[in-house]
Amino acid sequence: MLQRHQITHTGKKEFQCTYCDKSFGLKHNLLAHMNIHTKYKPWECSICRRKFGQKVCLNRHLKVHEGFSVEYL
Repeated sequence: MLQRHQITHTGKKEFQCTYCDKSFGLKHNLLAHMNIHTKYKPWECSICRRKFGQKVCLNRHLKVHEGFSVEYL
């Protein structure tokens, strides 16, 4: 875990996207990024059923539903 964290401080980015020029220090981040190019959207909003390629995007989206009752959506 510490070794993985230390990569963020080295600036070393050995995982290259095959679709664009972006590169990543962690393979996990590359795989999440690849969803943009492949249109793979495994994360779904349980309220409106909108789908997202990255969990962080789903979490950001869920804020639009704050304060609304689920029965009215």
